[in-house]
Amino acid sequence: IHGYQSAKKLFELTQTA
Repeated sequence: IHGYQSAKKLFELTQTA
Protein backbone atom coordinates (compact mmCIF):
# COMPACT_ATOMS: atom_id res chain seq x y z
CA ILE A 1 0.00 0.00 0.00
CA HIS A 2 1.36 3.41 -0.97
CA GLY A 3 1.97 5.76 1.93
CA TYR A 4 1.26 3.10 4.54
CA GLN A 5 4.50 3.80 6.40
CA SER A 6 3.87 7.53 6.34
CA ALA A 7 0.31 7.07 7.54
CA LYS A 8 1.46 4.82 10.36
CA LYS A 9 4.14 7.29 11.39
CA LEU A 10 1.66 10.16 11.29
CA PHE A 11 -0.80 8.09 13.32
CA GLU A 12 1.84 7.33 15.95
CA LEU A 13 2.85 11.00 16.07
CA THR A 14 -0.80 11.94 16.46
CA GLN A 15 -1.17 9.44 19.30
CA THR A 16 1.85 11.05 20.99
CA ALA A 17 0.07 13.56 23.20
